[in-house]
Parts: sequence; structure tokens; C-alpha cells
Amino acid sequence: MSELLDEFSELDLKITFDKILSTLSNNEEKVIRNIFMSNKRPVEVAREMKMTRQHVNYLYNRAMYKLRQGCRAKYLKPYLHN
Repeated sequence: MSELLDEFSELDLKITFDKILSTLSNNEEKVIRNIFMSNKRPVEVAREMKMTRQHVNYLYNRAMYKLRQGCRAKYLKPYLHN
């Protein structure tokens, strides 16, 4: 039963995360997905997206700011560990 709840919680988190990331710009979403889900460094993401590392860092910082704000943050709070 516990495994089923874990799977449900993981699926629920993925759906929520996908919805929230879809509110970002395409480039912001790609940067966040590559850094957090593919464990790539900003230099690798920049090379793949054919942009400078500084621009990747700018997109990352802007996306993280947006994710910490208002309605997006309230949807992520239940998944944060204290």
C-alpha cells in the first residue's frame, strides 16, 4: 500500500511540475528541465541550446524567480521537505 501511495505522489508531483513549467517561456523551461532533470551544468546547457553560459544563467535566475512567486509557489509547497 505504501508503494502505491509513493507512486501516486510521484505521479502527482510530475503532473504538477509539468503544469508549472509550462507557464515559463520555452527557453526558461528547457533550462530548468536540463539543469534539474538531466543534471546538466549551465555550460552544457548553453552548448546544447547554442547560447552563452551567461544567458543560460540569466534564464535560470529568471525562471527560479518566477517559480518562487505567487500561484506557482503555492502549488509546489506541499512537495517541499522541511
